[in-house]
Amino acid sequence: ASIEASLSFLDVGSHAVTLPLLCLVYLSPLTTILTPLPNFSMYLFGQSGTFKTTAAILALCHFGDFRGVENLSNFDDTVGILEKRSFALKDILHVVDDYHPSHHKHNAANRENTVQKLIRNYSNRTARGRLNSDMTEKGRYEPRGMLLITAEELPTIESTLARVCIVEVGDGAIIKERLTPMQDKAALFPLAMSQYIAWV
Repeated sequence: ASIEASLSFLDVGSHAVTLPLLCLVYLSPLTTILTPLPNFSMYLFGQSGTFKTTAAILALCHFGDFRGVENLSNFDDTVGILEKRSFALKDILHVVDDYHPSHHKHNAANRENTVQKLIRNYSNRTARGRLNSDMTEKGRYEPRGMLLITAEELPTIESTLARVCIVEVGDGAIIKERLTPMQDKAALFPLAMSQYIAWV
C-alpha cells in the first residue's frame, strides 16, 4: 500500500513535473554510495500559484512528516546555515524554497549570491574551509544529499544553469484537486522509502 501511495504521487500533475521529482526522491538515499557523487541539483521553476512548493513538500514527505513551509530552508537563510544543513542532510532531500525576484538591489544580489554558491557546492561537492581562532582547521560542510530549489526566476550565470536540471511548472501542471487526497496519503511515503532502502 505504501509503495502504491508513493507511485501515485506521479498522478498529482503532469509527468513532466512529477516523474523527475520522484526520481530525485529515490536517488537521494544513494547519494554517498555512488561514485562519483551526483553532480547536479533540481530546480523547480514556475510562477507563484502553480503549487510548486506544495509538490516539493509532498516529495519531501518521503523522509518524514512535513506539513508546510515553516521548517524549510529558504533564501533568507545565510549561506553558512545552508552549508551546514547540506552536510547534515546526508542521503536525503534538501528543499530550499522560494527563490524570487526582489526590487531591492542589495537583497537581489544577496539571493543571487546564495543560489550561485548553493548550486555550485552541490554540483562540485565542496564547501568553504574555515579556521578556528588558533588557525587550526574547522573542517568543511560539503553537501551529502540532493538539492531541490523552488523558484520564480533563474540564476543569471550560464555555468550555474548547466549544473541544474530545470523542471518548469506551468499553470495546471500540478492539479489542485488532487493535492488534498495525496496529502492524506503522505503518511505512507516514509514506509515506502524505508522498504526501498532495505531493498537497496
